[in-house]
Amino acid sequence: AAARAMGAVSETPGGWMLDPCLVRQATPRQDAGRPLRPRGADGPCWLVRTTPVDLGPEGFAAVILVSDVTETLEREERAHRRSRLENLGRVVAEIAHQIRNPLGGIELFASMLTEDLADRPREREIAEQILVTVRSLSGTVSHLLSTVRGGRTMRRRADLAPLVEEVVASLAPIAEARGLELETSLPAAAIVAELDPEGVRQAMLNLVANAIDASPPGATVRIMLRLETDTVVMTVEDEGPGVPERERSRIFEPFYSTRDDGTGLGLAVVERVALAHGGMVTVGSSPLGGACFTLKLPVQPPGCGDDRTAGPHREGDEA
Repeated sequence: AAARAMGAVSETPGGWMLDPCLVRQATPRQDAGRPLRPRGADGPCWLVRTTPVDLGPEGFAAVILVSDVTETLEREERAHRRSRLENLGRVVAEIAHQIRNPLGGIELFASMLTEDLADRPREREIAEQILVTVRSLSGTVSHLLSTVRGGRTMRRRADLAPLVEEVVASLAPIAEARGLELETSLPAAAIVAELDPEGVRQAMLNLVANAIDASPPGATVRIMLRLETDTVVMTVEDEGPGVPERERSRIFEPFYSTRDDGTGLGLAVVERVALAHGGMVTVGSSPLGGACFTLKLPVQPPGCGDDRTAGPHREGDEA
């Protein structure tokens, strides 16, 4: 039953058949265990151990023990990522400190300028725009610092569609200047979730900006939002060069970038936001030809809602 559940064996008209990748493991040598991904990088991971059985003149047979270690490896990877993000927090704390002081000065001067231009409406409006922008940037720096240092996530009920629209609108001038089209696919019904809107906005801003940077002139960047049972799924696709499979395991590491001018911080922040919500972010290939980043967040904080019983395929199943 366990072998059928994990796909190690399948029933055919001629009888039970081993998965082809297991057939290749049947050798006359003892093998203490090696990981295999029979369905590719995005599929399950099996630990395969082989014990040969000498049949004398008839040759040999092999006893193959297969353990599903997918969840174990995912837990180890999450722990490794959290460690990397702790290091990121220390670096960003220093960066934030260096940025906050000049921002405070700009805010003070913009405020004074606004008062001095009381009798010049047009110039006063420009000064007020500077003041609003600086205050917004100051808030972003504070939230970024809180996020990467593991600060408390300030959750509230929020509709995700307007949030995505706000992100797209803020980046539309940049996309237009580069000859790109921002295509959105949003549900007709509201998707309301218990989350940190500012953190999610920052994550989506980074993902869309990253897609814009990677896209050639005339390309399309597609932003999609949908609800899958109790999970909000936000997807950003582009027509850029994509992320090679060999680099996907490192793409969320702080300071790791596939671009010469990249800082390697944007995607690390996205992952930190995802983990803070009990969610995840993944990268794959887009139908458009480039990269596809998928951010998944639970509608409710972890631990809320009804307990769900695990299905028949559980961690540690062996065949």
